Parts: sequence; C-alpha cells; structure tokens
Amino acid sequence: LARGGDPAQAVIEAAKALRLEKHSKNAEVLAQAHAAFTKATHELLNAASWNPQMLRDAARSVDAVFAEDSSAEIRELKQEVDVETFAYQMSVLAVGEGAADATFGLSQSGSGEATITVKEGDIVAGRFKVVAIKRDRVQVEDTQRKDRPLTYYENKNEVTSP
Repeated sequence: LARGGDPAQAVIEAAKALRLEKHSKNAEVLAQAHAAFTKATHELLNAASWNPQMLRDAARSVDAVFAEDSSAEIRELKQEVDVETFAYQMSVLAVGEGAADATFGLSQSGSGEATITVKEGDIVAGRFKVVAIKRDRVQVEDTQRKDRPLTYYENKNEVTSP
C-alpha cells in the first residue's frame, strides 16, 4: 500500500497472512488494507466523472476480496456495492406519447413491482429523480450520489453520465 499497490490485492494478501499467522502486526496490516480498499471502492462509487465501468470494477474487486475475506467490514461493503449494482440496472421500457411519461423496468423494487411509470419530478427506486423525459431517453439525478446526472435510453440496457 505504501508503494501505491492495489488495495484489493493488499486485503487479499493481508487476510492470507493473518490466517497463516495470527499476529497483531498482521491484523494491523489487514485493518490498514481494509481502510484503503473501502476508500478506493467509495471513490469509484462517488466519482464526479462517473461511468458504468467504474461500478463494474467496484463489484468485481469487492467480489474478489470477499472470496478471501468475509469479515464484517467487507460484507458491509459488498452489500453496498451489490445494492448499487441492482439500482443502476433499471431500464427505460417505453417513453409515452409526447414524452409526457416514461416506464422503467426495475431490477429491484421495495414494492415488488417490476415496472413503474413516472413523470418529471418523480422519484424512481427511492433515489433517482426524473429531471427530463425526451423522445428516446430519460434523464435522472441520483440523489444518493450527489445528484449525479444519468441518462437511461429507451429499450437499451445502458446508462451514461456526462
């Protein structure tokens, strides 16, 4: 870590070392690796210049670490990334006539509904504020990520952020 190494790899190696030798120094190194890895993961999730690959990278990295270290800190971080991944997997199924409304397909919904029809100003999945509906896309702001602007395209499983 001190030489700029990969925080995920640091956690993996530190967890292996602690399993081989239960020593306070190994536990301290693992705690430092946890902190660096959590920080790096949150930087991916909260990046101002965000793209979907960053979420995929965070998920892949957390999954790799979780395979070696299922501590409470890593379980909590994995849950956060998993929730984020599911939230961003929604899609615009249809834009209504005159772009008056739009229907989203949700990958996870607290109400159990698979779809929701919204208008500008509505909130989708408890966090995405609809700011504009266009003929082939819907622009939203992620209220849990500093109002990150996102665009979902009709009948495409993609999301973009400027």
